Amino acid sequence: MVIIMTRIKKEKNFLQIAKAISERSTCLRMHVGAILLNENNHLISTGYNGAPVGLQHCDEIGVCIRQQYEVPPGNRYEFCHSCHSEQNVLIQAGKESYGGILFLISVDPKTGDVVENYPCFICSKLIINAKIRWIYIAINNDLDFVKITPIEAYNKSLQEIKKYGNISRQPGAETLL
Repeated sequence: MVIIMTRIKKEKNFLQIAKAISERSTCLRMHVGAILLNENNHLISTGYNGAPVGLQHCDEIGVCIRQQYEVPPGNRYEFCHSCHSEQNVLIQAGKESYGGILFLISVDPKTGDVVENYPCFICSKLIINAKIRWIYIAINNDLDFVKITPIEAYNKSLQEIKKYGNISRQPGAETLL
């Protein structure tokens, strides 16, 4: 008897790897995993969201500053204690990121469900400067995904900020939106 196995699509395979990386996250709000591939689809770095090296993690402290102050999603990431997965994956890769492909997955730590989640404003700018070509973002537990450019991620982050209204109070911000 011959068993014929269906080969998994490479995008889902890479998202599965990113999901495994997300299990290292120490964030109380969202577990995010990232992997970065070079232009030949070779894995060059991984990242998850967690405290900077040498500092206590949020799961050790037992509090999320952003939750404590009821900061809405998409806003005021300068108050976040963690380094984001995108930041960590880019730091690990250095200039090897140029021309790369980024895979992201976000998992709700309370339910274990995959959540559609895009890079924040800060991370989207870093992704652009790292010269990433494409971003694949898991949108559900089946690991269906969206494929976007870094500029699209940047524009999406601006819309998220605008949705909650914080940027409109900053001088000159209207030119961004």
